[in-house]
Amino acid sequence: MGKATDKLMWTIIESFSWDVRSHNEERAYNKIKFEFMQRHSEKVAGQVRDFVDARFNELYKAYDKFAEDGSTAGHYGGDDSFSDMMHHVVGMGEKKFNAVMKDMNKLNSIKWVESFSYALPYKTDYDNVSLVDDDERLEEALHLATETFWFSIAESYPEIKTGDVSLDEVLSFEAAMKESVKKWVRNNEPK
Repeated sequence: MGKATDKLMWTIIESFSWDVRSHNEERAYNKIKFEFMQRHSEKVAGQVRDFVDARFNELYKAYDKFAEDGSTAGHYGGDDSFSDMMHHVVGMGEKKFNAVMKDMNKLNSIKWVESFSYALPYKTDYDNVSLVDDDERLEEALHLATETFWFSIAESYPEIKTGDVSLDEVLSFEAAMKESVKKWVRNNEPK
C-alpha cells in the first residue's frame, strides 16, 4: 500500500476510538463493527483487515527481535492474550503504534482489552447484518415508545396523580418490550 492508502487506513482505524471505547463500552467491538459496516463496504473492510494484519505482523516481528535477549514487555498470559495486546496497539492508531515500534517497553503501560480484531467485519458479517443489531437505534426507539406508552396511560387515568411502579416491574416490562421489538424488526426488515 502507498503512503496515501496507509494514511486512509490509519484514519479509518483511529475513527473507531478503540482505546477509549474498549474501556468504556461493554463489548465495544460489536458496536464498532456495526458502525463500520454502516459506513464502509465489504471491500474496504477487507482492505482494513489486511492493513491491520500487516501492522500486527510488523509489531510481532519487532517484539520477537526485542525479546531475542530474553527481554519481555507488556502484560499478557499466553499466545491469545499476546495477540489481543498487539491488536490493541494497532487499534490505538498510528501514533501509539509507532511509539511502541520504537520502544517495546511502552507495552508495560498499555491496558489492553480483548480484542480489536473482533471489530473488523468479515464477508459473513455483511451477509448476516440485521437492523436489530443497531443497539443505539433500538434503545432510542424503546425510550421513545416507553415515554409515549406511559404518557398515554397517564392521560387515560387523569385522576391518578403518581406513577409509582416497582423496579422489578419496570425491568420486566422493558425486557419484554425489547424482545417484542427485536422480533418485530426481524420479521419485518427488508431482505
